[in-house]
Amino acid sequence: EIEEVAENSGLMYPLDIGARGSSTIGGNIATNAGGNRVLRYGMTRDMVLGLEAVLADGTVVSSMNEMIKNNAGYDLKQLFIGTEGSLGVVTRAVLRLREQPRSQETLLVAVDRFEQLPELLKVMDGKLGGTLSAFEVMWNEFYCLVTTEPAQQKPPLDQTYPYYVLIEARGGDSETDRARLESALAEVFEAGLVRDAVLAENEAQRRELWAMRDDV
Repeated sequence: EIEEVAENSGLMYPLDIGARGSSTIGGNIATNAGGNRVLRYGMTRDMVLGLEAVLADGTVVSSMNEMIKNNAGYDLKQLFIGTEGSLGVVTRAVLRLREQPRSQETLLVAVDRFEQLPELLKVMDGKLGGTLSAFEVMWNEFYCLVTTEPAQQKPPLDQTYPYYVLIEARGGDSETDRARLESALAEVFEAGLVRDAVLAENEAQRRELWAMRDDV
């Protein structure tokens, strides 16, 4: 619901998790959910400006701050975020929304060795100019589970590899962002960090790639 309301105003709630259709704001706050875009937007903690909670004895604790910068006194919201309701139940929250990206590019790459993953992340983050929003690593066992029958997803690559990474870049100009991603992909291929790759050509293909990550 919050995503729909935000989208109508040209904004977005940046938390993106597999259970997006059933999760609640209170649950996100209680678990300090991270989601797929934590690299770009941080944890739920980074999206909450203020909140209200009810303690076990019925006391209402309110810190409904609406400012990003506020160093006046105790920051009570930090005490409740991630405590899974053990200190109190969150009843209201002020959330930080972000501007909707004008472009989204999704790439799946195959990697041979686990040790290559940190270097791959470093290169992609450096080349994508601050647009990198997701870097989701999947083991081969997971990939095979979600791309072979009775799973509904079809394998996007012809061969299997030890590791796969879903990479997403969200920026402000589709042509520039696409060219930047293609240049970064060429560099990691040349460096031997990637064995194979598929770059989504449209929204349908982008959703198909992300469906693999969301299926489990």
